[in-house]
This record gives sequence, structure tokens and C-alpha cells, in this order.
Amino acid sequence: MRNLFCQEPGFYKRLFLLALPMVLQNLITTSLGFADTFMVGLVGSRKCINNVTVIGKQLCFSIARKTIC
Repeated sequence: MRNLFCQEPGFYKRLFLLALPMVLQNLITTSLGFADTFMVGLVGSRKCINNVTVIGKQLCFSIARKTIC
């Protein structure tokens, strides 16, 4: 049985190249989450509550309209 850490030549290079896009995607997703949190923090809580209320009203209106028509 081969040693777990002693693989064929080029194995870890291929493994790294395979994992690189996933690592970059996770970094981008985390960065966007941080940026979103930062921007919402700059807006202030009262404006965010107003936006949520407006979006909620529009959602309820659109659902009610589709069920009636």
C-alpha cells in the first residue's frame, strides 16, 4: 500500500489546479458578502426598514393580483 502523502508526480499540481477555481469563488462570495454588509451599514437602519416595507408591499400586491386575475 502506498503512503497517503507520497503520490505520483504531478498529483498535487493537478489537485491545486482543480481546487483553484473553487477557492477563488469562495473568496469572491465572501468579499461580496462583506461589501454588502458594509454598504447596508452605511445606509442606516431607518432607510433599510423603509426599503423592506416597500418591497414587501409590492410583493403582496403582485401575489394578490395574480391570484385574483
